[in-house]
Amino acid sequence: MRTSGRIIRFIVVVQTVLFLTHYFLYQTWAFSPAGGDAPGTAGVRLGLGFLSVSFVAASVLAFRYTNRAVRALYRVAAIWLGMLSFLFLAAVASWVAFGIGRMVGWDVNFHRTAELLFGAAILTGVLATALLSFVTGVTPAPTAWLSRPPSLAPVFLKLDLHSIFTWGFFPVVLTIFVIAFVDTMGTLIGVSARAGFLDKDGNHTPPYQNLGREIERLSHAQKNETTSSEITPDHPPPPNHKKWYFYPVYATTAYQPLVPHRRSDGRQCQ
Repeated sequence: MRTSGRIIRFIVVVQTVLFLTHYFLYQTWAFSPAGGDAPGTAGVRLGLGFLSVSFVAASVLAFRYTNRAVRALYRVAAIWLGMLSFLFLAAVASWVAFGIGRMVGWDVNFHRTAELLFGAAILTGVLATALLSFVTGVTPAPTAWLSRPPSLAPVFLKLDLHSIFTWGFFPVVLTIFVIAFVDTMGTLIGVSARAGFLDKDGNHTPPYQNLGREIERLSHAQKNETTSSEITPDHPPPPNHKKWYFYPVYATTAYQPLVPHRRSDGRQCQ
């Protein structure tokens, strides 16, 4: 009975330390000098809450069960516990950097500093774990750290074009076509709506139904050095219309300029 009481007290102490450590990590990540929590902290809260009890729970279950699920849980919890030490040091360093910055009057972005230090801690933990596994022999060290890229000879100019025209490849072609078609149409509709080419019902407004012809006309006029006889009241010349670089802008803003054009004398074009 006395042994069981000691084990329970030991578990409570370890779990309390883990709770406080994870709470410290969460407060570091969610802290905002302006007040309130940083955005997107709900998922972090749930994740850290689960990880805070994972090691003790996996250790207790490992005394009674030895199935694959328990072994996998214990391995994940042990890896996280090793990473936790590096993240804890990164959190301490974040507060130290923030405090020093406040004392010297620097405007330190606390959340960005924490992100950088947490990223460095994770990278350091991965490298340290890998090197330790190589030294202890748990994982065999690589025979070479750098190597030449693999040869292209086995696949170079050996594309099987015949399989493209079979029914088995049709779902792949259809999938790529639908993705490209929908993506292009979405971009076209979105840009048209932003530029004012669509009415409230999503239809093209009359002046823009011949936009392609308008672009072609302007390109042809520029190529042949536009004269006054080629300009009609329905298609007035753009400001500085003899400058070739202005035509793509004018062709898309001829009826409803997104940015007001100005003449060389400073007056705005109507």
